[in-house]
Amino acid sequence: MTADRRSELPHTHQKRYALRVISRLSLATTLLLTATAAAQSESWTLRSLAGDFFGPKQIPHTDATVLAWHGLDCPMSKVYLPRLGRIAQEYGKRGARFFLIDSNVQDELSRFRKLDVPTRLARVHDRGGRLARRFSTTRTTEVLVLDPTGAIRYRGAIDDQYGYEKSEHGGVGTYRKDEPSTHYLRDALDVVLAGKTDAIRHTDPLGCALGLNWEPPANAPAGAPTFHRDVQPILNAHCARCHRDGTAAPFALEDFDDAHGWADMISEVVSDRRMPPWGASPKFGKFANDSSLSTEEIATIERWVEAGCPKGDSEHAPKKPTWPTGWAIGEPDIVYDTPKYRVPAEGTLPYRYVRVRTKFDEHKWVSAAQIRSTGNEVVHHVLTFVIPPKGRRKKPGAPWEPKWGVMDLFRHLPRGERREHMLRNQKYLRDFRVAGGGVFGFFVAQLPGDIPMDSHPDRAIFLPAGATIVFQIHYTPDGTERETVTSLGLKFRDTPPKEVRDMHAMTSVTFEIPPQAENHEEVIEHRFQRGGQLLSLSPHMHLRGKSFRYVLERRDGSEEVLLDVPEFDFDWQLQYVLEQPIRFERGERLRGIAVFDNSKSNPYNPDPDASVFFGLQTEEEMLIGYFEAIWDRE
Repeated sequence: MTADRRSELPHTHQKRYALRVISRLSLATTLLLTATAAAQSESWTLRSLAGDFFGPKQIPHTDATVLAWHGLDCPMSKVYLPRLGRIAQEYGKRGARFFLIDSNVQDELSRFRKLDVPTRLARVHDRGGRLARRFSTTRTTEVLVLDPTGAIRYRGAIDDQYGYEKSEHGGVGTYRKDEPSTHYLRDALDVVLAGKTDAIRHTDPLGCALGLNWEPPANAPAGAPTFHRDVQPILNAHCARCHRDGTAAPFALEDFDDAHGWADMISEVVSDRRMPPWGASPKFGKFANDSSLSTEEIATIERWVEAGCPKGDSEHAPKKPTWPTGWAIGEPDIVYDTPKYRVPAEGTLPYRYVRVRTKFDEHKWVSAAQIRSTGNEVVHHVLTFVIPPKGRRKKPGAPWEPKWGVMDLFRHLPRGERREHMLRNQKYLRDFRVAGGGVFGFFVAQLPGDIPMDSHPDRAIFLPAGATIVFQIHYTPDGTERETVTSLGLKFRDTPPKEVRDMHAMTSVTFEIPPQAENHEEVIEHRFQRGGQLLSLSPHMHLRGKSFRYVLERRDGSEEVLLDVPEFDFDWQLQYVLEQPIRFERGERLRGIAVFDNSKSNPYNPDPDASVFFGLQTEEEMLIGYFEAIWDRE
């Protein structure tokens, strides 16, 4: 972490982010000149794991040299490794040499040796970060291209598929495109191998901050936070639930060694409020699963890193959290597994739908539920839906739920427009007819950063006799081909509960987002047919989703904002669990106000020149406001 960033306070993270970007850009030329001088000097040598030596004496005999920094647990490194391997295979035949360098203190040599890479991508374990410091490299996925004179002709990202985005509200997030539009590394190699003298270029890589091998101070500076006393309690409370062994998080943060290696990255993402993931504005509502950090907690982490990450006295360490092994809900009464599925290393995959019959002759009451996958690294989210036997006909004993039908999606439109939208959505009508295709609600979900549905002595979810459960699985490849099985575990109670939990939804499938519209607003609503209580809220949009707000309109005309998500993030579609249930009455309305960005300024946008309509795939758009309710009994 640079000194100027450490000196800032967390409540000025907008200014700090701008300074960081400006600093990187203004220092680009200095870094290139410094790195070029380092490359042309004779004071460095790298040795591959195969035993080959390479340094300034070998550079003149090489048409082009690529130094590429990697991190074993960095998500972006994982995604880019197959691509980098293909580039190495292709350009290696044209005279370029490639070195994959790992400078992270937390990456053991034994693990790096096991990394499967193409033969033309030589691995270098930079113990102590000597090469990273010499070449002023600070992030994984950064590549340097050297010409035969040792001059750095390019440094930065491999391509522009991934990047940073600073929002109008001051937050910082990452984005990804379906495909890169500019291939920086390939372009630089083409220039160098052609013997051209084009200008030196610099871009900003997205990768993780390198964990360089500096020793923490033996004694903490006066007043400085220490890990055990000040930082570990924060990590235990806000991070360790996901960042522990056996979860979907890319690395663990359970002890000092874990946190020390990732210290600069931790400080960066909490300062930018990228982590922990939480989208709700603090101005509205209180939520039981709020994982956000306070300004004071962010300041503590920043001061700890600034002080050199002092470990402190282990006697001050908090009690280590205990996490369930196996199923978090306890041993399920029944488990439904999907067939094995092989997720490729790269690419964008359509949602996968799998149907499983329950084969129960009687109704079931689900007191606890959990979805888990053997390939957590590549499962973005899972929704499950229930299809009652013979369509929607119910057997006696089923609880009340709001009436809905496929035509409800189109009934509000004039006849001409109704036909137009029904034809446009024709391919989805079958999904709408069976359990609503997700647009009217879902059964059980696994969302990013979410926790399993826990047991409650008075509540349960209804599962009708003879039902079929449909899994909707969204995979996100991470650079390694993986075989995965997704499982749904259910625990039952013997008697009907006092309160029935129902995950319902308000939605629209008839919207149209114009081309280049930067702030296109759509409003959806649900008129309550019966009184009850709201338990949780969960907005759902795709890549053009910008913001979402839930508003409850009372009988007297007054309005209450229940949830405001000013910076909607497709990668973190969270369920916001209300700290206390909110009462609503029959005839009151729940409204969802969504804003979409279909302009060029949205880096997620697949095609800003296209009109966008409803669709199930990521490049299309959805508008759903899920809400979990308990309905009053008659």
